[in-house]
This record gives sequence, C-alpha cells and structure tokens, in this order.
Amino acid sequence: HGFELSSKLKAMADVPIIFVTSTSDTETIVQGLRRYAEDFIIKPFELRELEARVQAVLARMPSFDYASEPIIKIDEHLQVDFAHNRVVLGGKSLSLTPTESILLHVLLRNAGRVVENRMLISRVWPTDNVGEDTLRVHMHRLRRKLESDSHHPHYVRTERGIGYIFTVRPPEVKAETDKRP
Repeated sequence: HGFELSSKLKAMADVPIIFVTSTSDTETIVQGLRRYAEDFIIKPFELRELEARVQAVLARMPSFDYASEPIIKIDEHLQVDFAHNRVVLGGKSLSLTPTESILLHVLLRNAGRVVENRMLISRVWPTDNVGEDTLRVHMHRLRRKLESDSHHPHYVRTERGIGYIFTVRPPEVKAETDKRP
C-alpha cells in the first residue's frame, strides 16, 4: 500500500513524496495529502504536468543549498565552509569531497543526536543501492580529515550498529595556578 511505504520513507528521511495514482477518490487524496504526501497526480497525465508538480514540490522543500550556508565555527579549532567544501582545522584549510560535505552537513544539522546509518545513506546516495560498508569508508575518510586521532574522535563518534553523532566536547582545559605575587 502506498500510504504504508510513504510512512516508512518519512520516518527514515525528510523526503518529498508525490503519489501517482489512478484513483480520483477525494477522501483518499485528502488523507494522503494530510498525512503522507506533498502532492498527488492522477493518471493519465502529461509529462509536463508531472514536471511542473515535481518542481513545485521541490521549491517548497528545504534544500541542501550549501552556498547559502554561513561559515560555521564549531570551536576554536574547527570551522566549516559548505559554500567552498572546506574545513579549516587548526588554521589549516582542508578540502572536502562532495560526499564528505553532505555527510558533515547532515551530522552538523543533527549535532548532539545520533544520525542513523540508513538516514545518512538516504541523504548522500538517495538513488543508489549503497550499503553500510560504503558509508563506513566515507566516514573514515571524513574523520581522517577532521580528527587528529581518528581512533579517539573528538568530533564524530560512532554509535556501533546504529549510526554516527557529531559531538563537540570542550577541549581539555588545564587548571591555571594563581600566580599573584
């Protein structure tokens, strides 16, 4: 059933859904629009109509327009510039691949919360059949760029079997001794 599938999709990722259906039952369409879908298109239809509906739905959805993202200062060591696919770590500029940029963007948008593997996969590779091994490889590469010690990560932690979490723990602060004369 279309409603069941769309409910599962919505639980995994914030994706727009357009139902293509042969039903013209008003109650079914209203229920679908209220709970599951951004739009309905009834068969038969012209390709131009489908195109226009897809464009209209996408225009209403938040996008990954990285160019409009401000430079994000995570802490005194790390800042992220999505417009230029760069991170600045300890004053040194590092380039991100487009895949790494999307991964980091999703993690930062959900900072402090575990992002499940399947959500990351659906955001980075929405049309490809990609598994968790591919995700692990890309996360490893991202960590090598972000972390001084990828075995003891400061920013991106693994929740084994679940996903990843972007955490910003304050750097270790050494207690200053009182040096009054």
